[in-house]
Formats: sequence, C-alpha cells, structure tokens
Amino acid sequence: MRTRLSDPFELENRIVKHLSQAPTSRRELARALKVSRPTLSRALARLFSTNSITSVTGVTEDETPLRPRGRPSETLYLREKTGYAIGINIARNNATALIMDRAGNVLDKSTKDYCSFSDWTEPLASICQLISDNAKLKELDLTTLSGVGVGIPEPISPHLTNSVEQTVSKFWQCLTVTKNVVEMSGLGESRSTQPSQGDRQLYIRISGGVSCCFTVDNATTGSPVIVGELGHLPAAGQDLRCYCGRTGCLEQFTSVPALCSLAKVSNLTEFAQKAQAGDLETGDILQRALTYLAQGIEYAALLYNPKTIVLGGELIDTFPALSKQIAAAVAPRLFHNPKIVTAKLADSDVALGAVAAVYNELAVRRREESIGKIYE
Repeated sequence: MRTRLSDPFELENRIVKHLSQAPTSRRELARALKVSRPTLSRALARLFSTNSITSVTGVTEDETPLRPRGRPSETLYLREKTGYAIGINIARNNATALIMDRAGNVLDKSTKDYCSFSDWTEPLASICQLISDNAKLKELDLTTLSGVGVGIPEPISPHLTNSVEQTVSKFWQCLTVTKNVVEMSGLGESRSTQPSQGDRQLYIRISGGVSCCFTVDNATTGSPVIVGELGHLPAAGQDLRCYCGRTGCLEQFTSVPALCSLAKVSNLTEFAQKAQAGDLETGDILQRALTYLAQGIEYAALLYNPKTIVLGGELIDTFPALSKQIAAAVAPRLFHNPKIVTAKLADSDVALGAVAAVYNELAVRRREESIGKIYE
C-alpha cells in the first residue's frame, strides 16, 4: 500500500480556511483547530511572513469583572488583496496569467496576444509587465509573493529555466518554477478535482503532440509528477519514419498536425468540417486515430494504474465525443476500472497548473527543510 504524503501546509491551510469564514482570536482558533498555542503560533508566523493574514489589537482577551486587566486581544483577519502565487501560460500566440491569494481565490486574470517573438522571454516580460500594471490599478499587493509558475510549450532546458528566472526576477523576488505546458495542464486538472479524484490522475493531452502527465494527491503535497511522451509509443503495424528518428510512432497518426496532413487540410477546423460533412477518408483517419489513442492510453493506464484518466487538448475540444469512444475502447482491456473524463479547464488550465506547480515546489522545499532540521 502506498503511504500518502502529508501536506506540510495542512495547518496553515486550515487556518486560512477558518479565517475565510470569519475573523477570530488566537484562543478561538486554537480551540477550533484543536492545536496547541505554540503550534498555532508557528503556523501563524509563516502566514504573517507572506502577508496572508493581518491582526488588529482590541479589548483585553482575559478581562472579567474580577480581573479587569488582561492581555490585549488580537483578532486575526485574512488579507483580501495580497497575491500569494502567480501562474503564467506562455502559448505560441498569447499569454494568460492568474494572480491567486493564499486561500486559492483568483484576484486577477490577465491576457495578452502577440504575433511573433524571437525567444520566450519576450512574451514573458510583456505579460509580467501587464500583471504588474493591472495589480497596481486594482491595488493588489504583490510584494510578498511566494512564487511564480511559468508554463512553456517546449522541452525545458537549463538555459531556458535560467532565462525565465532572470526575466521574472526583474518584477518579483520569489521562487520561479518553469515547466512544460503538458505538466502544467496536468497539474491544473489535478488541482481542480476533488481529493479522491486527484489521487493518481493520468492527464492525456492531444494537440501538437500526444503527451501525458501523472500526478498524485492533487499535486499539493510535494508528491512527484511524471511526464511522458505517449505519442512515441509504437503504433501496431506502422513503419512511417517519425521526426524523432524512430518509425511507427503513435503521434504520426493521432496528433493534430498529423491528422491535418493525412487529410490534406491546413488546420483542425477544416479537418472537423470534412469529418462532420461525412467525408469517408477523413472519417477513416479519425477512426484510426481513436484506435491508436486507445492503445497508447491502455499502455499508460496499465503502467501508472490511475484512478482517473483525463483527456484534454485541441483534438478532444474539437471532438468531445472522442472521450466516450476512447473510454469504451479502453475499459474492457484494463484490470482496474479508472474513471475516464474530459478535461474541465480550457484557456486557464496551464496558468492554474502553474500555480499548482508553485504550491508543489513549496511543499517539497518545506519537507526538505523539516528533514534537514531533524538531522542537524
């Protein structure tokens, strides 16, 4: 049996949730959460350090008719306009960003379109400036950000990571997490589900390529995230050479560019129009793609044993019925019975996943810090 990792932010999250309902004193909070005052104080200190909460001193906490003097009471409040994390999705023609507070509420959303750029830092700097400008207009406090997550649609190299960190540091001094768009999308979907569904989730993205992201525990506890190139599994009976150098890769028959090339159309919209018009050749191409996708997903499901399989990307957005057809093809061939669903999130999925990546990285660092203190 797999041991579930505890969330190193659990107490802080419980405090934030409680304060989001109503302000309260330290004594009432300790009683409600059933923790000792010293334990509570340590958690509150961390929340004060990120400017997530504030306090107001009022009348004496222990005052009674027989004891008129006592300690001044301290009422704790959740700050409403303080950013905790920023998630940014840098796509090929637009960027989306979310500012979220410590309670997980979206404080602001920014979008920016562009036509061309020489490297990824150009649109990143542009959207960061827009975030900063919008935050000032809405009087949002970004001075104590815990992290900025950035999703980019290409393999992440050390050079790209350094470039992203340098660009973000011109605006905010905090943790920067840079991940591929597939991983960010998977994290976003995992973060948006109920805990029981987020436990062992396999996200499949079918767009320019075919990739997967496996997450556990809703990606909140510092658990590992595994990303795989599902599109480069072998397609049975095929020997067409792939750009990767191998032959018969599943992606050559299932990705959006491959489908458009096989149907001799310029984009997915034209492909969908031909399929909906009843074009037999296009229908055969789509049916073959379904067969190979089911095969690849079957392999991945047998490997990862997920509780939930989430299907997303351009192809699923255009042909929603494919989710049920893939589920019907895959289910009889699996030893377990995972729930197969369509992705919930659209344009904001990567930005939300970028925020989740920040939470996950902070959890990893908190756990490493705790382990380090044990061995000091």
